[in-house]
Amino acid sequence: MNGHTLSEVQCPLGCPIFLDIEVWTHIETKHCEITSHEEINIVLREPSLIQSFDDDPTLRMYYRLRNSGPRQFRGLYTAVVVRLEEVGASGTVEGVVRTAYLRSKPKADGRIAWMPEKM
Repeated sequence: MNGHTLSEVQCPLGCPIFLDIEVWTHIETKHCEITSHEEINIVLREPSLIQSFDDDPTLRMYYRLRNSGPRQFRGLYTAVVVRLEEVGASGTVEGVVRTAYLRSKPKADGRIAWMPEKM
Protein backbone atom coordinates (compact mmCIF):
# COMPACT_ATOMS: atom_id res chain seq x y z
CA MET A 1 0.00 0.00 0.00
CA ASN A 2 1.18 3.48 -0.81
CA GLY A 3 -1.06 5.74 1.25
CA HIS A 4 -2.25 6.12 4.78
CA THR A 5 -4.75 3.50 5.88
CA LEU A 6 -8.20 4.74 6.83
CA SER A 7 -9.57 1.29 7.68
CA GLU A 8 -8.76 -2.41 7.63
CA VAL A 9 -11.36 -5.19 7.65
CA GLN A 10 -11.32 -8.97 7.33
CA CYS A 11 -13.50 -10.28 4.51
CA PRO A 12 -15.35 -13.64 4.62
CA LEU A 13 -12.57 -15.20 2.51
CA GLY A 14 -10.10 -14.46 5.32
CA CYS A 15 -8.24 -11.73 3.48
CA PRO A 16 -7.45 -8.40 5.17
CA ILE A 17 -8.60 -5.49 3.02
CA PHE A 18 -7.33 -1.94 3.39
CA LEU A 19 -8.96 1.37 2.46
CA ASP A 20 -6.48 4.22 2.00
CA ILE A 21 -7.33 7.85 2.66
CA GLU A 22 -6.48 8.77 -0.95
CA VAL A 23 -8.90 6.18 -2.32
CA TRP A 24 -11.62 7.30 0.09
CA THR A 25 -11.11 10.91 -1.08
CA HIS A 26 -11.61 9.73 -4.68
CA ILE A 27 -14.79 7.83 -3.72
CA GLU A 28 -16.37 10.66 -1.75
CA THR A 29 -15.54 13.14 -4.55
CA LYS A 30 -16.48 11.08 -7.64
CA HIS A 31 -19.08 8.68 -6.18
CA CYS A 32 -20.87 10.85 -3.63
CA GLU A 33 -23.75 8.35 -3.36
CA ILE A 34 -21.36 6.39 -1.11
CA THR A 35 -21.79 8.45 2.03
CA SER A 36 -19.31 6.97 4.50
CA HIS A 37 -16.27 4.75 4.57
CA GLU A 38 -18.14 2.60 7.11
CA GLU A 39 -20.53 1.65 4.29
CA ILE A 40 -17.53 0.23 2.42
CA ASN A 41 -16.37 -1.63 5.54
CA ILE A 42 -19.81 -3.23 5.92
CA VAL A 43 -19.82 -4.37 2.29
CA LEU A 44 -16.37 -5.95 2.76
CA ARG A 45 -17.28 -7.67 6.07
CA GLU A 46 -20.82 -8.72 5.15
CA PRO A 47 -21.16 -8.91 1.37
CA SER A 48 -24.15 -10.34 -0.47
CA LEU A 49 -21.74 -11.64 -3.12
CA ILE A 50 -18.03 -11.68 -3.96
CA GLN A 51 -17.04 -12.07 -7.61
CA SER A 52 -13.72 -13.02 -9.17
CA PHE A 53 -12.73 -12.74 -12.83
CA ASP A 54 -10.90 -15.22 -15.05
CA ASP A 55 -9.29 -12.47 -17.13
CA ASP A 56 -7.86 -10.75 -14.01
CA PRO A 57 -7.26 -13.08 -11.03
CA THR A 58 -6.13 -10.17 -8.83
CA LEU A 59 -9.52 -8.42 -9.05
CA ARG A 60 -12.47 -9.00 -6.71
CA MET A 61 -15.85 -7.26 -6.64
CA TYR A 62 -17.72 -7.14 -3.33
CA TYR A 63 -21.46 -6.38 -3.47
CA ARG A 64 -24.11 -5.62 -0.89
CA LEU A 65 -27.72 -4.78 -1.68
CA ARG A 66 -28.85 -1.43 -0.28
CA ASN A 67 -32.06 -1.59 1.72
CA SER A 68 -31.80 1.80 3.38
CA GLY A 69 -30.66 5.31 2.63
CA PRO A 70 -32.11 7.69 0.05
CA ARG A 71 -35.04 6.13 -1.82
CA GLN A 72 -33.45 6.55 -5.27
CA PHE A 73 -30.50 4.35 -4.19
CA ARG A 74 -32.48 1.53 -2.53
CA GLY A 75 -32.46 -1.76 -4.42
CA LEU A 76 -29.04 -0.98 -5.90
CA TYR A 77 -25.81 -2.74 -5.00
CA THR A 78 -22.91 -0.99 -3.37
CA ALA A 79 -19.97 -2.41 -5.34
CA VAL A 80 -16.44 -2.28 -3.94
CA VAL A 81 -13.53 -3.00 -6.27
CA VAL A 82 -10.59 -4.71 -4.53
CA ARG A 83 -7.15 -5.46 -5.96
CA LEU A 84 -5.35 -8.44 -4.34
CA GLU A 85 -1.63 -8.11 -3.72
CA GLU A 86 0.98 -10.60 -2.49
CA VAL A 87 2.89 -9.29 0.49
CA GLY A 88 6.40 -10.43 1.35
CA ALA A 89 8.14 -13.70 0.66
CA SER A 90 5.47 -15.70 2.50
CA GLY A 91 2.97 -15.09 -0.29
CA THR A 92 0.38 -13.65 2.09
CA VAL A 93 -2.42 -11.97 0.18
CA GLU A 94 -4.15 -8.75 1.18
CA GLY A 95 -6.63 -6.58 -0.64
CA VAL A 96 -6.65 -2.88 -1.37
CA VAL A 97 -9.85 -0.99 -2.20
CA ARG A 98 -9.53 0.75 -5.58
CA THR A 99 -12.99 2.36 -5.79
CA ALA A 100 -16.65 1.91 -4.84
CA TYR A 101 -19.88 2.86 -6.60
CA LEU A 102 -23.50 1.79 -7.09
CA ARG A 103 -24.65 -0.81 -9.63
CA SER A 104 -28.07 -2.13 -10.55
CA LYS A 105 -26.74 -5.71 -10.63
CA PRO A 106 -23.43 -7.60 -10.34
CA LYS A 107 -21.16 -7.75 -13.37
CA ALA A 108 -22.22 -10.38 -15.90
CA ASP A 109 -18.68 -11.64 -16.59
CA GLY A 110 -17.84 -12.38 -12.94
CA ARG A 111 -17.65 -15.77 -11.28
CA ILE A 112 -19.07 -16.37 -7.81
CA ALA A 113 -16.13 -16.52 -5.39
CA TRP A 114 -18.31 -16.40 -2.27
CA MET A 115 -21.95 -16.10 -1.21
CA PRO A 116 -23.42 -16.34 2.28
CA GLU A 117 -24.91 -19.67 3.22
CA LYS A 118 -28.69 -19.88 3.02
CA MET A 119 -30.44 -19.75 6.35
